[in-house]
Amino acid sequence: MFSQDAFTLAMLELRPGCDWQAPPSGETAERLAAMEWNESGAAPPTLAELEAAMALTAAPQKVTNLQMRRALRQLGKLAAVNAYVATQSDDVKDSWEYGAEIPITSPMVIAAATALGVDLAALFILAATL
Repeated sequence: MFSQDAFTLAMLELRPGCDWQAPPSGETAERLAAMEWNESGAAPPTLAELEAAMALTAAPQKVTNLQMRRALRQLGKLAAVNAYVATQSDDVKDSWEYGAEIPITSPMVIAAATALGVDLAALFILAATL
């Protein structure tokens, strides 16, 4: 089975369908600088965008709802997340209340983490240990 590194996974997540080539190894900044970008409709990601996406690919891609709640409680963020979710659509409320697993790439999760200033990679790494 073909295994992709974090750089490649992050690029595929950030710029799906874009045509690019990068050296197969090396430091992230060096690989980004040496990348051949063959797209006119989209700009290559910044180093900060790429590093943030790479951190997410290194984190567990999903955790159970129970693991997430325990991690948020440990970080003192559970009440803030519950308050945030209470202001969202019924679909978001149902996902939070009844979903068995929480994927790191869920738009709901990304929006909540952004709104509350939570580091998603660190949160999912912690949650996976609980």
